[in-house]
Amino acid sequence: MPDKAELIVQGKKLPVSNLNKVLYPKAGFTKGQLIDYYIRIAPVLLPHLKDRPLTMKRYPNGVEAPFFYEKNCPAHRPKWVKTAQVWSEGNNRMMDYCLAQDLPTAGAVDFRRLQQRFVDALQARDIQHHIETEIFPDDHNQDGANG
Repeated sequence: MPDKAELIVQGKKLPVSNLNKVLYPKAGFTKGQLIDYYIRIAPVLLPHLKDRPLTMKRYPNGVEAPFFYEKNCPAHRPKWVKTAQVWSEGNNRMMDYCLAQDLPTAGAVDFRRLQQRFVDALQARDIQHHIETEIFPDDHNQDGANG
């Protein structure tokens, strides 16, 4: 697999890199395989993320290395990525959360979404319910099937 590529997903060009980087060392699961997995589960995953502000848990060096949470949608995001302003108690300010409205927007190892949809969040500054969504196969089952 090449280390860089440009995918066309749902009509949008999406540059991807570090495709051979191992994110799950015990299973040898790479970033390229993770992208493939996202594409295969998108029809089931996306309805649960649509219109919900996301906190993304980033693992730049794989799931066994230090991680960080990203609430603010990155400034370098593609123009078509939608955001939602939501009050953050922890930061004591409004934050621009990413909205995963389609497959090209889903770009983290682990998503934590607000329970309410964005239209509900506009008036709900004090509601901070989160649902953790684990969308990856376990270390013992690399093909994503249950077993």
